[in-house]
Amino acid sequence: MMKSLLLPFVLIAARVPAQQATTATYGFGCGPEHAPLAATLSYVGLPRLGSTVNVHFQSPTWSAGLVSTIGYLYSGFSWLNWAGRPLPIWAVSFGFNSPVTCMIWTPLEFPTGVAAAVTNGQIRLNIPTNSSLVGLQIYQQWRLEQNVSIGGVTFGTTYWTNGGILTIGT
Repeated sequence: MMKSLLLPFVLIAARVPAQQATTATYGFGCGPEHAPLAATLSYVGLPRLGSTVNVHFQSPTWSAGLVSTIGYLYSGFSWLNWAGRPLPIWAVSFGFNSPVTCMIWTPLEFPTGVAAAVTNGQIRLNIPTNSSLVGLQIYQQWRLEQNVSIGGVTFGTTYWTNGGILTIGT
């Protein structure tokens, strides 16, 4: 009797293999020509079923002027192509007011949140407990809209962070 009860458990466990939860970053962010830091994406926590992960951005810094930043986090399921074009894509080729070094590393398919800040911000992602998500890879990138006021003149620029990958695990 004991063996017959264990068999269904073993079959169910085989359908959902253990997968290590991981985060990684790739590519590079961009910023103003003379800024000491480029825009960056980073993670705190691991994307395990039923857990939370914080997705941070660090925006470029300015030596003068009042800066406000709004971050838009985009998520997608590929890092190979978007809008019929291979990734990465130069941001200026899509009409963004960005420095020429800015790259789009991730499909801009799913805006998953907005964070307003001066220099850095974050969004907390809740990972559901649905076991069908195990092994799913989600590619992410922040688009940072920055407004800078220097000497009464305000201008806005779009910066992009490096890309990030979440692999959901158990």
